[in-house]
This record gives sequence, C-alpha cells and structure tokens, in this order.
Amino acid sequence: MGVDDSRLVSPIDGVLARLNIEQGRYFSPQAVDSSSEQGALRTVPALVIDPSRFEIRADLPSYAFQDIQAGARAQVGGQPPRDGDAMDPETMKDVIAGTVHAVSPSLDPETRTFEVIVHTTSEAPRLQDGAFVALWIARPAQAAVLTVPLDAVRHRNDQSFVFVVDTERGVVAERRVMLGQQAGDRRAVLSGLEPGDAVVTDGRARLTDGQRVRVITSGEGA
Repeated sequence: MGVDDSRLVSPIDGVLARLNIEQGRYFSPQAVDSSSEQGALRTVPALVIDPSRFEIRADLPSYAFQDIQAGARAQVGGQPPRDGDAMDPETMKDVIAGTVHAVSPSLDPETRTFEVIVHTTSEAPRLQDGAFVALWIARPAQAAVLTVPLDAVRHRNDQSFVFVVDTERGVVAERRVMLGQQAGDRRAVLSGLEPGDAVVTDGRARLTDGQRVRVITSGEGA
C-alpha cells in the first residue's frame, strides 16, 4: 500500500468536526451511506468544515415562492427585522448576515415545500455546524406601493382596520384592509384603500363606524 492509499486529504482548509475512523481500520468509499445527510455524517471517515462560512438550508411553504429571490439579503438568528433598513449590510454588525444562494424551482411532493439555501456573509459567524437557527429573508423591494402610517391601523379578531374620513360629510368609516410589508413607520396596504384616502392616526381608539368628526389637523393620507 502506497502513501497515497493510506492518507486522507481534505479539499478545503478548515477544522476537523467529525472523525469516524480509527488507526488500523480499513476504509472503502462504498461504505459511505449517501442516501441521507445523517447517513453520510455517520459513515464518512472524517468531516472537515470551514468555520468562517456556513450554509443554512430551509424548507419554505409553496405560497412563499414568489417572495424569495436568489441574492436576497438574509439574517441568521436574532429578532425579526422591523424594516428594510434593519437588513442593510452597514447596520448588520451585531447580527449574522447572509444572502440567498439558491432557491429550488420544484416542490417536495410530500411536504409541498421548496428548499432555500443561504450562505453567511458575516466574518467569523458564531455558529455550530448542524445547529437549528432562526432565519429571516428580505422580500423583493416594491417600487410603488400604497402605504399608511402604523398609527392608523387597528387590529381585531386577527383582522386589520383603518378609519377613513369622509371630509365632505364629516364622518368616519371603518374600513377593513389587507396589509403587506412594513418599512419604517409605514405599512403597505394591498387592498381596502385608494390613493388619497384620509385615514385617522390620532384618537382612533375613541371612534366608532359612522361617527361624526371634525378634522383639526391634516395628517398623512394613504
């Protein structure tokens, strides 16, 4: 047996994370169980990882497919970002940043989910190989969208409402809305409002549908 047949050479520089072989033991490539990740981890002779960069794999429901794009910014761990600025690379110094590396174009026939692969971009991320993590992915930016101030939105029975002011009649009407993404102190409105609608931002907790009002100051509209 030559030297090349008695040594294992890692294709990358890194650290030894798992060792499944002992001195004097004979190893054959046919012994590796490649049917699953867990099987491979138990049967490969050694596992070397690069702790300066990690890959996170997540299975997402089919309805989220249109919201995920390769290259999108991601955050590993921590609290969910409240707006787009929170995921800016310049502000992500205290969290683990990443980007979406790949999005599966097909669904798993059993779970009806698709796989997303995220690569970390932070230097020396404090992660452990094989650990479960929370993952937040930025949706595609929307150039033109109807928004309202967060102070205008009320929630009741898992539904969202705003009070719209009829300035000619001097009354307010409670309007159910479907909300979208949040950016800063404003929230996107997918349906229920039209551009130019005047919404109540102050004192809405004391209002009822159809109540007469007098506009004292002009607030932000939709």
